[in-house]
Amino acid sequence: MYSNNILDEQKAVGKETNKETIKETTKETTKETTNDTTNDTTKEKETNNVKVTLTELINFTHNLNPRYKEEREFHNLDKSVLFDYLKQSKESWANGKYYLGGQIQMDLDEPITLDKIREVRMIRIQRDKDYGEPVNSAEAGSIYRSEIQLNQIETIVKKYIDLDNIRTESLLLQARRSCLIHYLM
Repeated sequence: MYSNNILDEQKAVGKETNKETIKETTKETTKETTNDTTNDTTKEKETNNVKVTLTELINFTHNLNPRYKEEREFHNLDKSVLFDYLKQSKESWANGKYYLGGQIQMDLDEPITLDKIREVRMIRIQRDKDYGEPVNSAEAGSIYRSEIQLNQIETIVKKYIDLDNIRTESLLLQARRSCLIHYLM
């Protein structure tokens, strides 16, 4: 993937193309990508203990009465992917399951984690390498739709995790206050 871009750039500039230049540039690009992924991984590990299923997200969405800024942000998200996945699971061929990002078959009550989302992205990268570009517009449309859905579900899960962390902090603060009041009495 990177090699073709490098070749095109070098031909356009009129430079000689050699294997060493391609290898060096590919290594640099890979190193940058790895560093970005490592930083993202560190951030995501902090929130990885929160697990949420499609069913829980749908119920949470229905029962949410947004009072706080963070709840309003979640409420205003495009959550159509939740209902698309639910609809997909009800198809006769799906056996009550859906495909996360079009790649990983999941049960409605199976946790959607940031690791699963990352796994879908890795599968996509590998499939792009193995199979190349889509061969027709239907395939391209399907890939595009599943990428949009994966981005939506990732945003929803991250916001849900943020809300869960805020609620946990709030409960801990209430418990501390309660203990302090009890201690002072």
